[in-house]
Amino acid sequence: MGETLAKRRDLDRTEEVMLETLMPQWKVGATYSDSAVTRHTDDHDSMVMANGDLTGIANEIIKREIAYHQSIGRNFEWKLFSSDLPTNLLERLTDHGFQVGTKEVVCAMDIIQQMPTASPTIRVERVHSDEQLNDFRWVAESVFQKDFSYTTGELARHIANGSEDQVGFVSYDGGTPVSIGRLDHTKCSACAGLYTGGTLPEYRGRGFYQAVVAARATFAKHKGVSIIWVDARPASLPILERMGFVPIVESWPCEYNY
Repeated sequence: MGETLAKRRDLDRTEEVMLETLMPQWKVGATYSDSAVTRHTDDHDSMVMANGDLTGIANEIIKREIAYHQSIGRNFEWKLFSSDLPTNLLERLTDHGFQVGTKEVVCAMDIIQQMPTASPTIRVERVHSDEQLNDFRWVAESVFQKDFSYTTGELARHIANGSEDQVGFVSYDGGTPVSIGRLDHTKCSACAGLYTGGTLPEYRGRGFYQAVVAARATFAKHKGVSIIWVDARPASLPILERMGFVPIVESWPCEYNY
């Protein structure tokens, strides 16, 4: 894994612009930020990402973040990007006890220039009702095999408040919910993230995932968003690239559990 980080590829200008646009957006709403890291902490999760070149101070900062989260009794994720420095930061995190998850690729699309398309015959609904929330949760828990009560609770809270900062979508095969996805954005942001994208195994390869991506892109464009992005896992990366998403940078979720 260190070899991958050490061999960071050069970005073309389009990719550079997207990365320069996205990096500040990932730090919107931070609960703490200094020259070394940005932290996002809420009632459910805590995430850290580097704020610049940590060469010469990486071990010190890693120990500081471990100590801080231990003081508040929280496990946390360090979201590592292949553009982060030093290039052996992944090994340093591993040496300090972090568990490295599946590599993802951050992909982005300029939806002012291009829109993802999908079959017009697939029904996708925006989540408004308790029934749709239950459909969303059932698909999410079936696909990812973990509890999604917090995510659906947050969606319910946004619906109740009339907020569109988080919006859920479900696609159906007849009356059966088969694929879901969530869009996160804030009114002041030109970017929006696609999260929780997943399809029941028996329905994959039939266009349901693409339909949920396209529905979220259409909603984002209507809200004035210009760039949508997603952390793509190996299974979804080829689909997203065929839809026109551009791979920008690799990332790893590095988990620290006490």
